[in-house]
Amino acid sequence: MAYIGNTERLCHAIVECDIEGVKACLTEEKINPNDRDHTGRTPLQLACLTSTSDIVQCLVDHGARMISRLADGRTALHLAAARGDLEMVRVLLHKSKQNETEQARLEKQPDEGSDECQQEPDTSESESVNSESFVHVRKESDKMDGMDLAMAENEQEPDIYDINVVAWDVPTSALHLAILHGHIEVAQELVTSFGADLALPVKLLYPYQPRARAAILCLVLALRLPIEKSIAMTQKLLQLGALPTQADMSSVTPLHYAVACDFTDSSEILQTYFHQNRSATVKAMNFLSSFSNPWNVKPHSTLTLALTVRNDKAANKLIEAGATPQIDFKSFVNPGQAIYGAIKTNSSDRNKAIFRHDFTQPIILAVQKDLPVIADRLLRSDGVDPNTLTPDGYRVLDSEYMRNYTVGKTLLDCVRDKIRSLGNYHGEKLGVSPPCQLVKPDHCLNGLQPDTYHRWTVERAVRQAKAQYAKDQERYNLAVYANDRREGVKEKTLEVRATLDAYKALEKVLVEKGAKSFYDIYPDFENPWKKRKTGDKSDSDSKHQEPEPFKVETKFCVPDLTDEKKQRYFDL
Repeated sequence: MAYIGNTERLCHAIVECDIEGVKACLTEEKINPNDRDHTGRTPLQLACLTSTSDIVQCLVDHGARMISRLADGRTALHLAAARGDLEMVRVLLHKSKQNETEQARLEKQPDEGSDECQQEPDTSESESVNSESFVHVRKESDKMDGMDLAMAENEQEPDIYDINVVAWDVPTSALHLAILHGHIEVAQELVTSFGADLALPVKLLYPYQPRARAAILCLVLALRLPIEKSIAMTQKLLQLGALPTQADMSSVTPLHYAVACDFTDSSEILQTYFHQNRSATVKAMNFLSSFSNPWNVKPHSTLTLALTVRNDKAANKLIEAGATPQIDFKSFVNPGQAIYGAIKTNSSDRNKAIFRHDFTQPIILAVQKDLPVIADRLLRSDGVDPNTLTPDGYRVLDSEYMRNYTVGKTLLDCVRDKIRSLGNYHGEKLGVSPPCQLVKPDHCLNGLQPDTYHRWTVERAVRQAKAQYAKDQERYNLAVYANDRREGVKEKTLEVRATLDAYKALEKVLVEKGAKSFYDIYPDFENPWKKRKTGDKSDSDSKHQEPEPFKVETKFCVPDLTDEKKQRYFDL
């Protein structure tokens, strides 16, 4: 049985949406509407999960407590909001308002029996615990699980909802659940009619600590929906007053999450932001967020983040909207930026080093992430330096030690590296190397006496080598066959050629604008890879040498092996 006592009929009537049966159970049989089943659900919670708003209305009219919680801390309001039943949400919250009005009226009345109440002694410690408020019961929760906490509810507590109350296991409010499940009308009703807080994030706590480790904003929750629902929910939240400039504990705004989300085309989400609140969105667009800590600052604007995840459509949308194409040091250390809190105690030299060594300019990212068209668009923007250096280039400039093994690069060097790499593409590489050819393996048997241990050992080694070579050759042939039949190679080759042409066009524009390679700009520095490349050539030449004839080395694990004893082993 899943039910306690005589609540079985009531629960069946709730599940079957039989309102007459529910009324009969509550009026004729006098069933307590707050008795729980073995899963810890009250009839009202069951109704919010499976039944109708009329039955919910009937239950609350007959005294069902609304603020009772499940084992995970969700209330009936959480269940109704997650289900998306607008009328059910209204029933619960209107009843809560009625209870609040009644409670305020009772508190204004003179307390006629106050003397008797004050003279009543405390009967026992257990009675005192039972009369404690629900919040105080949770102070002893270290020895209680969720079900115990739910069952330990103080029924004398006013049955009034805090609209922003959160569950226990996953600290979400009714508004958070409505957003996550894509119920736009419910979210609108919670905010406009009942005052749900749009600025309240989902606070994720450290285990066994009342301290938040992360926060998820309402606009970020909307990004987890399918693209159509996400756009609609984002539009509604922005209309209701959600701000694109609100940042989480890591100083990351919803706009940063929008450009980094895994939608096929997130430019529509960005268009929604710009359409609903352009001024705040533009401010958030150029907001530098720090994704790490003061000793390892990783700053990102929305544009650099879009380029990092290769979201070219979002990047184009941001450039059209006026995203800053090149960040200067003054903007980097601006007190209005999110990273200012992480760098404000540093010296100016330290902050300059962070800016030069840990921040990659948008145009460099565009080249590195195979987005030459966007790089060309950025290059034609005002304020973009055609001789922009990579972080490694700045490290070579600033550190003599780094010059010994780090190659400094400019934007032109990055473009030429891509041209060289794409120009060397001639189809997909095999994951298997061809087996090393056996050269005259049978010659190992020359001069060996038949019917001796030595000849038998060499013959076995030759057989094993031939068998292994046959296996390796078969595996290699299969790999070649699979590679020849690989799908998409033609399309990839065409895409590589198109990208190569785009990089060549970008190189031409760079040269016209006076771009140079790093070691042309700084001729006093020497490329540390020149000597290594010379060594690599000699190594590559050695690879083309003819393979040596097959040899068999016979060894004996004997501690006192001499040449005479070794020969006697061979002669066995």
